[in-house]
Amino acid sequence: MKRLVGTLLFLCWFAAVAGTADHARNIADLIAPAKLATLGSWGANPRIQKAVTQLEAARTSGLKVEKVAAEAVAIAGYRNAAAKLTTDSLVRIHAIAAKLGCLNPAGLGEMRRGKSPTVAKDPLQRSATEC
Repeated sequence: MKRLVGTLLFLCWFAAVAGTADHARNIADLIAPAKLATLGSWGANPRIQKAVTQLEAARTSGLKVEKVAAEAVAIAGYRNAAAKLTTDSLVRIHAIAAKLGCLNPAGLGEMRRGKSPTVAKDPLQRSATEC
């Protein structure tokens, strides 16, 4: 019985690690410095939008957005301050997309194609109790 429980725990851990690695590799391809350097001033936007969809897929799979972003940044080759800034930016952009209601099926579909999502929520709209 102990062996079965141990095996099950290992398989759960392995599935989580494998899921993190899959999402992280997909994001790393999108944020690779060599690829981003070849783009124009706004050329990275579609890649970042696609990265947000990967972060959301990881989150809905039960993974931590911060961990997946950090692993993607490491795989892409960022180091030191650049790694921290890039990780923080990815996490912040994902949070902003959530706050604006862009992580619904329509918004994710648009971002998956590198398009700007439709904003579904007004972040400045306050209820009467908040004023």
